[in-house]
Amino acid sequence: MLKSDHGFTYLAAMVAIVLMATALSAVGRQWAVTVQRDLEAELLFRGNRIRQAIEAYAADYEVRKGTRENRYPLRLEQLIEGPRRYLPVLYRDPMTREGFDLIKRDGEILGVKSLSNERPFNREQFKDVSAYKEMRFEARPTAGETCAMGGDSVNPINPFQKGFCQPGDARLSLSQRPSIPE
Repeated sequence: MLKSDHGFTYLAAMVAIVLMATALSAVGRQWAVTVQRDLEAELLFRGNRIRQAIEAYAADYEVRKGTRENRYPLRLEQLIEGPRRYLPVLYRDPMTREGFDLIKRDGEILGVKSLSNERPFNREQFKDVSAYKEMRFEARPTAGETCAMGGDSVNPINPFQKGFCQPGDARLSLSQRPSIPE
């Protein structure tokens, strides 16, 4: 009788270990998905904050063009330097834990994007994107550049006047401009 009790206890212990391992595996997978979704939310937050900071920097150009020659920053560090700080800190890409890839035009930084090749879980926020690196956080053109981007600028003297841009001002039509994520 004693030998069969030892065998049953051993078998019960083995079944319990297998059940616990299966449960821990399921919890581990769910935890990985939760962490990935949190990283996606952080990517959206940081990317949009940088985009908004670049837009604010560009909007201040009209006021500060006597002290700076570029509309957009040449380095991301310019967004955290005084006299006006556009960002509290320089954000890193949460997906790679490194710096963001810069989107530049003529040496000026227009936005950022991730360097990660991973596929996003959130298909609602990352529509038509097969990897995080395809998501662009790019500044919208300011009123002074709208003509260069092919749109109509607002006349500051008469805001109701249509077609303030002069013919021949457009270099890139709005249909050719890449979409900007919200």
